[in-house]
Amino acid sequence: MRFDRSWKARWVWVPEQTPPPATSFNLDPLERPADTIAYLRRSFEVTDVPAAAPCRITADGRYRLFVNGTEVGRGPIRGEPSHLAWDEHDLAPHMVAGTNVVGIVARHYGTATVHWKPAHPSGDVGFGGVLLEARIGDRTLVTDESWTARLAPYERANPGRWVGPPAVEIFDARDDDRDWLTASFDDSAWNTVRVLRPFGLAQHTDAPPFDPFSLLEAAPIGQLDQRIVHPKRVVGRGGAFRHPSLPPRDCFNQDGMGRRVDEPIDGPLTLAAGDWVTLDFEAVTNSHAIIEVDAPAGTVIDLACGEDLHNDGSPVVEPRRWMFRFIAAGDGHDRIEALEPVGFRYLQVAVRPTSATTHAPKARRSPATTRSSPNCGRLAPRRWMPVPWTPSSTARAANSAPGWATPTSSPWSPWSPTPTPDWSAETPT
Repeated sequence: MRFDRSWKARWVWVPEQTPPPATSFNLDPLERPADTIAYLRRSFEVTDVPAAAPCRITADGRYRLFVNGTEVGRGPIRGEPSHLAWDEHDLAPHMVAGTNVVGIVARHYGTATVHWKPAHPSGDVGFGGVLLEARIGDRTLVTDESWTARLAPYERANPGRWVGPPAVEIFDARDDDRDWLTASFDDSAWNTVRVLRPFGLAQHTDAPPFDPFSLLEAAPIGQLDQRIVHPKRVVGRGGAFRHPSLPPRDCFNQDGMGRRVDEPIDGPLTLAAGDWVTLDFEAVTNSHAIIEVDAPAGTVIDLACGEDLHNDGSPVVEPRRWMFRFIAAGDGHDRIEALEPVGFRYLQVAVRPTSATTHAPKARRSPATTRSSPNCGRLAPRRWMPVPWTPSSTARAANSAPGWATPTSSPWSPWSPTPTPDWSAETPT
């Protein structure tokens, strides 16, 4: 696929976040927003599924792109904000005749991390945002005021003073809109997105590119394929700290002394509240943890990981210090996939008692799948492997309607990503 540098889409973001006005003349650092994870969605109709539906997308932070509930890709790759990269995807394989929905989970870290550098803001731009356009039949679907959005049910961490790993993801499934990625979901309670506008000298248009993302360009590498990787053995067991009101890191520091074990995993596992186990994937993978939970509402499940083991069977979390907290909705269908990839071999899962129930909650876990993902219910770790991808080619134009760009004469041509090195890594985009 080949797109030119001009965009018909607009930068959009959740309206709940209203950053301080910023101009090109701000020399002092502005107050950064809290770490923010958002859901954005747009439904649309097609009579027939096109042979191809080329799409490009980027974000001021990180994104996951879905069509009708199927993940299409993640990104963008790391780089200088002024040369922010877009990714190209084909939406057609995931579309159906009738109503379709494009969904995006996007994260703006608020402060610099070890793999992300914040932009110097201009107007509304530089405090989080998403930019997408897709050629669907004779129309171009774009991010604009026709999209809806809400804050995702993650705890919002305030920006820190030091550059380090992203804030720990803490997800409360009790406040989640479970079916928001389906076409049948009613988003009337969601808010209209806020269209972001720049401010400053030479800022004459709301159409990208403009500062601080003035040289948007196609990513030089393609998406990475995903594989589901299952844990092979339980190699550690111990007692979990019983007060989940503390942050995950403090809870893991307070966990009781464990012991090393060697137990093959050949079916579902049951873990009582107040216990932890360490799972061995038998190889280091750069992965996104996935967890599926069958537990009472309010059950707290903490994850930590590392490449080595302590003598008590718990993983060595330094230097990455990756942790994740999941609070169950209790409907038997809880599932979450961590946004951030991390390199690990050992995954610790701790189930912490909750005052919401009088009996000890349990989490049924089965070995993980590909993209490293554990399930406390089913552990399904996966990993991403790089593969070349070439979309089919067809000329596209556009219609005029809310969320659709005006016609363009710009053709696009078949494009294949630059070959990627043969690493075994999960989307480090």
